[in-house]
Amino acid sequence: MTITRTTIQSSQEWFQSGVERVLTGRINLGLNYLDRAIAVFKETGDLQKLTLARHYKLLAYLLDSRAEEAESLFVEVMAGYTRLEDAYGQGLALAHLGEALTRQDRLTGAISHFNQARVIAETHNLLGLLAYVLQHLGQLHLERDNMVQALRLFELAEALATRESLGHLFSQFRFQRAEILVRLGESGTAFALLEDVQTRLLSAGEFEEALRPLSLLRTIYEERDMGEDLERIVALLHSCGQKIIGTEGQQRSHRYYDGPPIGKGR
Repeated sequence: MTITRTTIQSSQEWFQSGVERVLTGRINLGLNYLDRAIAVFKETGDLQKLTLARHYKLLAYLLDSRAEEAESLFVEVMAGYTRLEDAYGQGLALAHLGEALTRQDRLTGAISHFNQARVIAETHNLLGLLAYVLQHLGQLHLERDNMVQALRLFELAEALATRESLGHLFSQFRFQRAEILVRLGESGTAFALLEDVQTRLLSAGEFEEALRPLSLLRTIYEERDMGEDLERIVALLHSCGQKIIGTEGQQRSHRYYDGPPIGKGR
């Protein structure tokens, strides 16, 4: 490949176009742009850009349910971050590998890599990454019916989300904690958390997201014969359904990845 000033400028445009398309779900087109950028970054020896582009390619495979292909890129991505002495990149790459292994039902390996990512995040005070890792560890322990351990992990994640003002994750962590409490037979504690979650989500206009806590509240109130509260929740569910139907025709931007950003560690 002949590298010219124009080629170098174009490679950055290809990279940005690839990232944008991957994050909005246009995976194949995104991969095409990333591959073009990677070829130039390899020729120019730009390790930082090369590593970031490879990591986005790994993420693209992950988002496209191509877990084995995502796993195959990990060694190159991790080697790049190691040479760059980028702890955040290393931690996030380990977390993404953990996700890839989870999707292949290799849960022991997934937990091992998430734990490695947790150590890096805790050592370097990378709190946003740490919350993300704790959430995935909590889900894995939940799948193994280790509910007490999962509950503790979600409590830690919720505390971090509060500390870091990660409002979009706070409601998610609190809901997951409430679900576990219901399974542990502590619905009395759970419904207070669920009421808080549904109020936050409805206030933010997140009607689809509010359906899960509202549905769980309906089940709890039915079981506890709490007629007045049940009527209120049923009315809210109906209202949510109407608002979702009313916005179906509206175009909304949607990001297919809501995890920690690649290349922007804290």
